[in-house]
Amino acid sequence: MSRKYGIGGGEIKQYINGICEISEVLPLNMDVYWKALDLIKKFKFAFWDSLIASAAILNDVEIIYSEDFQNNFNIEKSLKILNPFKN
Repeated sequence: MSRKYGIGGGEIKQYINGICEISEVLPLNMDVYWKALDLIKKFKFAFWDSLIASAAILNDVEIIYSEDFQNNFNIEKSLKILNPFKN
């Protein structure tokens, strides 16, 4: 974020702290990585996108809002990806 948007490290820390105050932050574990590798193989996702999807699936998240995936995409019948910028 700092290079792309010109935001300093202090601002990024404040932003992350704000997210942590209103969200449950779960650690990554090896199950998330193994599932991510399965998703890469099955769907040809990029590594970081597969980590997001994997963590969501393993923590029973039903919807992810992202512009990086195909809109209205379903993964393993348990996770739906919606692009908030599409109708």
